[in-house]
Amino acid sequence: MAIQKTATRLVVSSLVLLLASGGCTVPRPGSKVVAAGDRVTLHYRCYLPNGELAATTLKDSLLDSRTPKSAIYLPKKNDAPVTLVAGDTALSGSPEAPSLEEMDMENLIPVKIAGLLPGIGPDGEVTRQIGAARKPAKPNNDYTLSLNKVRHRPQVMKMTPQAFRARTGKEPEIGAEFILDPLIPGTVAALSEKEVVVHFLSEEGKRAELPFGPAVIHDVPPYWEIRIDPQIGRLVRTGPMVGRVAEVKKRSFVIDYGHPFGGETLSCEIQILNIEEGAKAHGE
Repeated sequence: MAIQKTATRLVVSSLVLLLASGGCTVPRPGSKVVAAGDRVTLHYRCYLPNGELAATTLKDSLLDSRTPKSAIYLPKKNDAPVTLVAGDTALSGSPEAPSLEEMDMENLIPVKIAGLLPGIGPDGEVTRQIGAARKPAKPNNDYTLSLNKVRHRPQVMKMTPQAFRARTGKEPEIGAEFILDPLIPGTVAALSEKEVVVHFLSEEGKRAELPFGPAVIHDVPPYWEIRIDPQIGRLVRTGPMVGRVAEVKKRSFVIDYGHPFGGETLSCEIQILNIEEGAKAHGE
């Protein structure tokens, strides 16, 4: 943890220098203590209990390269801070916004942090723990997904040129890439006016690491067979959803997407950049 804290200080210092070198100033909270209703602009970095980074407002170039990233981490395209209303744990303004129970991790983290801002002192840098309740089950939806432990991918695939263009957005040509499964890349091996032939190449016994666990590829003509060894407890991200491998059966395994943070409590390092007094602070 000492290494992590040192790395964090280096990242924060780098951010300040970066902004200053671009002719910008970094607003500081000064001597003010955050009050409910204040508008607070901040950056955050949230970690899993094992020290892996789960989410942040900073882009990768501003992070310490030694910081391990979790399987549920999504890199940011920019380093824009977020502005939150201190103490506001409900989504105000947008009637179309999802309820707290339905939020994904990226949307829920700022809401959780907003609720913890009142009372933060003038140093502007704190660490807070945030958790989330399991999503309430809905009729015919308990947020679980069952997947097969064995997948089959063709070794050869034939299609019309029109189908190739529709699936790739490109004209077919010899050697062109065609991805059906990233584990087993395909290329155009033969081409005519009526048919495109794609060969998918791999090798017997090739090993790969999937989000669910290790996998081995076997040559079982006319297919490549991918045998997955799912590991209970593995965190998995599918689009905006965070899940965890909850059960392994003989032929399948179950991913539970019912918890926004995968059942974990996150440790979030919060760097306050600016505090703007709000009407709620004055009892209006």
